[in-house]
Amino acid sequence: MIQIARATDLDLAALEDLNERCLDQPWGRDSLRHLLTSPGAFGFLARVGTSPTGFILCRGAADECELLSFGVQPTDRRRGIGSALLVAALDHATNAGAVAMFAEVAENNWAALNLYRCFGFLTVGHRPGYYRHNRGATSAWTIKCALPPAS
Repeated sequence: MIQIARATDLDLAALEDLNERCLDQPWGRDSLRHLLTSPGAFGFLARVGTSPTGFILCRGAADECELLSFGVQPTDRRRGIGSALLVAALDHATNAGAVAMFAEVAENNWAALNLYRCFGFLTVGHRPGYYRHNRGATSAWTIKCALPPAS
């Protein structure tokens, strides 16, 4: 059973570990701490049983929200964890008054692009060479999802 809970500074070790397992360019503990304590920032952590298995980190400003980092450990992908995290983030952003959520996603990350499309994200821009790594650079799509009015 997937459990989704708001991420706090008590989750920094789990977030750092998941970042290292899920991302090509993981965020360090100091960056994660800074983000979680920034105005408008929020995140969620997914657990299956007691094991942390995924995360999503966002930041709201005015009436927009940016999805900054999102990952599910490779052994737990395609089990609904990413969808559950994205629902939690979209709901939180909507309830905070955001009217849209934005993200950048590597243009070759087909699994993520398909997930985002299922949730109504549309391509609104392109960023050449956005992700830089030891193999060179990967371009990114900027995507946007309109959010419903808060209830």
